[in-house]
Amino acid sequence: MPKQFVIGIDLGTTNCGFAYAEPSAITDAHRLPEVAIFAVSQLVNPGEVRAEDLLPSSLYLPGEMDFPEGATALPWNGAPMHVAGVLAQKRGVERAQRLVSSAKSWLSHSGIDRTSAILPANAPEGAPRVSP
Repeated sequence: MPKQFVIGIDLGTTNCGFAYAEPSAITDAHRLPEVAIFAVSQLVNPGEVRAEDLLPSSLYLPGEMDFPEGATALPWNGAPMHVAGVLAQKRGVERAQRLVSSAKSWLSHSGIDRTSAILPANAPEGAPRVSP
């Protein structure tokens, strides 16, 4: 029989976290399964991918001159249009008008079209935007 896992996903406003446990590995009925964190590979610096326990809920929408060519390449996508996670959070401190954070909180805002590309709210004219 293949292994079965219980998976936990927290899509938080500030960070996302992922964990898993293998209940079938328990031999003592009075013990809980060990929970393991699933580290998420992400850019932590330009050109540096590393697995981290948390994925910051941050998306950076780079302009043409924000990063040198290839600096945002990921093992699964050589030229992503956006940067997510640790590097997005870091770069967003420097250029907040290109950072989307706390996007989840916009989903309950009844006064906006939540499917429209409105974020980042303070983006300059012509800058890329995404929907919450």
